[in-house]
Amino acid sequence: MSLDLLNRLVRAVVLVGLVVFFAYSLVLGLLEDDRRMGRLEKGGGQDPGVRVLLLNRVPPDPSRFYEKVDVTILEPVDVVTPNIPDDPQYRLTLRAGAILRVQADTNAGLMLGSKEWGKDYTWPVSAIRIQPQRTDPPAPVAPADINPARRDPTLFEAQDHEPVFTLATGRYRGSLDIMYHSAKDVAVINCLPMEAYIEGVVAVEMSPSYPLEALKAQAIASRSYAYAHQILARQAHQEFDLSDTADDQEYRGKGDANGVVRSAVFETRGVVMLVDKTNPFAPLFCASSGGYTESVDSILPGARDVFGRVPLGRVMTAHPDHFCKLGAEGLGYESSHWSYTTIIKPADLQRALAKVMEAQGKHIGWIRNLRVGKRDPRSNRVETVLIDHTVDREPIEMSANSFRMLVGPFQLRSTLWSADSPKRIESTEGKRITTYQITSQGFGHGVGMSQISAWEMANEKYLAEDILKTFYQDIQLTPKW
Repeated sequence: MSLDLLNRLVRAVVLVGLVVFFAYSLVLGLLEDDRRMGRLEKGGGQDPGVRVLLLNRVPPDPSRFYEKVDVTILEPVDVVTPNIPDDPQYRLTLRAGAILRVQADTNAGLMLGSKEWGKDYTWPVSAIRIQPQRTDPPAPVAPADINPARRDPTLFEAQDHEPVFTLATGRYRGSLDIMYHSAKDVAVINCLPMEAYIEGVVAVEMSPSYPLEALKAQAIASRSYAYAHQILARQAHQEFDLSDTADDQEYRGKGDANGVVRSAVFETRGVVMLVDKTNPFAPLFCASSGGYTESVDSILPGARDVFGRVPLGRVMTAHPDHFCKLGAEGLGYESSHWSYTTIIKPADLQRALAKVMEAQGKHIGWIRNLRVGKRDPRSNRVETVLIDHTVDREPIEMSANSFRMLVGPFQLRSTLWSADSPKRIESTEGKRITTYQITSQGFGHGVGMSQISAWEMANEKYLAEDILKTFYQDIQLTPKW
């Protein structure tokens, strides 16, 4: 064998060896990433879908019921009723750009009107459904299944995965169920795949500018919350699984989801948190822990997983959070998410408290004093608040979280108060007036994942799994679909 041929053979062997080595390293790296995300295998189930109540998004008064609903159609839709699914006279269509008005009729059911039809229709039904004609996956071939009223509305959305209709506050994917309850009460429910819903939630609950791993942690937390509530709602035979407000999770339809948000949802598809490997639960999270998380028992005493097996006080505990202050500083949020001072006027507090007491058949006089009842010795969080007033010698005692909601969660941003709060301040200008100054640390109830802490951890190269296991104890990340 010539020397030149031998050199060529050696170079070929080395080159093949390098290719094999790099390929092996790449596969190991991908497997390690999957292992750390709990994604060695995809979940075998189907996206369970979700039903979201949009009732509370009606301007100008968010608390009022719908009397009529105006829906702008963005893609061709069928308008059907699940009450009479096989009657062809209860099936209409609308093109993109049409506007549909749905209004309750005291005697007849629901009235439907659109300029495209040239007339109004009155259907003696309690529900209608607006659903895209071109769906993903495509409609089954079997004639009995083609009727949109017979499909599970949460499992279908438009083929292009774009919004199908617009309401006053957003553009929504999936389908829309409008439910007649009374002439003054028409509920509106967005039905869509879980992953489409999670994409909308993450875009609102966490800034889309956050690092990918923080957004992935948020996607898993939000999906776990929705999955748990979906199970509970179906067991209770409720019309909807979640509402679109902070009572559950903020959701505005497609919202401001960007490429990073979509990647965060796609890369964690179907992954939820379980406790003891089999039990779904609803994890709480907050904007900022203030440096010390709170136990879930302070907000939801005795909370358990969806099957009632595991106390969630074991999962969402009170403990130091060393990433929070760094996150607040890095984001420039020191004055909003780390320390915030508010002034409470006794007259404002008296008015707010009077409404609560009157509902209980009680009365309250003028506020004489505001003070802390109990503090958690570990975190220094306030547990109870005492309010002295002129009607009764016994003070009103309420949980610190309830007091925060009474004052307003954006005014009193947490229950982690400074040692001298509430501080009496006597005005020296004109008439002597006493006010109370409270300096709180953090933003939100403090339970579970602190979002600005997740931002800091992601910047420090922690993965989503590491972030979640910092704030939720004894959990497993499990792909369900």
